[in-house]
Order: sequence, then C-alpha cells, then structure tokens
Amino acid sequence: MRKASFLLALLVSLGLLATPARAQLISAGAGPAFPYGDFNSQLDPGTGFYFSGRANLSLLFLTIQFELAHVDWSWNDAGGEATAKVWQPAINLGFRFIRVGPVRPYILAGVLGSNQEFKSEDVNESGVHFGYQAGAGIDFKLGPLRPFVEYRWVNLDGPGDVTVKYSPLIFGIGIF
Repeated sequence: MRKASFLLALLVSLGLLATPARAQLISAGAGPAFPYGDFNSQLDPGTGFYFSGRANLSLLFLTIQFELAHVDWSWNDAGGEATAKVWQPAINLGFRFIRVGPVRPYILAGVLGSNQEFKSEDVNESGVHFGYQAGAGIDFKLGPLRPFVEYRWVNLDGPGDVTVKYSPLIFGIGIF
C-alpha cells in the first residue's frame, strides 16, 4: 500500500509539472554549423546547416530538454561531391539564470546519439554513434513567444578515426 501511495504521489507530481501553468516550451531553431578538430582538418566540409526541434520542461531554474536535430554538410573533395548527414536525438539538462528585463541567459549540457551518413566517391559509411554537447544562450520574453540565440559545442564519435566536432550557432523561437 505504501508503494502504491508513493507511486501515485509521484505520478501526480509529474502530472503537475507537465501542466501548462508550469514552463513548457516547444521550440525550433536553425543556423550554421561550424566544424572543427579532425573532422574539419581531415574532411574540410565547410559550414553546414543545423536544424532542431525541442520540447522543454522547466521547473524554477532547471530545464530538461528533449531535442531532435539534423545537420547537413555538402562539399567537394578530391573525388567529387561529398555529403555528411547527422540525425541526433538528445537529452539536455539546462540551468536558466534570473531574467533581467526581457532577457534570460542559460547554459545546458547533455548526451546524444546520432545516425550518421557519410558519402563520397571513396566513402559510403553510416552508423549509430554517441556523444555529448554543451552550450549557452539567451532567450527573450515577448509575450508567449521566446526568441533565442544559442551556441553549442558538439562532440560525436564518427566513422573510422574521425571525431565529428562542430559548433552550431542557433537562432530560433519557442512558444508556450
């Protein structure tokens, strides 16, 4: 009986956290993805395009963020056209600082999995890889809208001996 009561109290608490009265935010963002490290020096993919959709659940200053992102690079290597496509679901934990007027800074870090596909004349590899990311940003309060700017550092295991490292600069908007 105690376990059932505890479980019921936990479920009710989680239900209260998920009500619209708490900070729930659905957002989307996009921007350039700048490669660095051996990913950049070995493959030289140039600037890619990053897009993400997110669902945030916030309580006070902490946020749990569920995210699905896609990054796409296309470039010409010695053998012709090459592409890299990365789909990455992630879970992040964020800390939101005190809002100053309409501006609120935040930091986040998390783990992610990725489905990577690399294609060129010499390479045709795909697979599931794991990694981590960290970032910082600011959001703005404009009624129910929350425009944001964010910069992240992403580090993923990649095919062969390449570690896929890139930093997206994300511009987006969220809504409650």
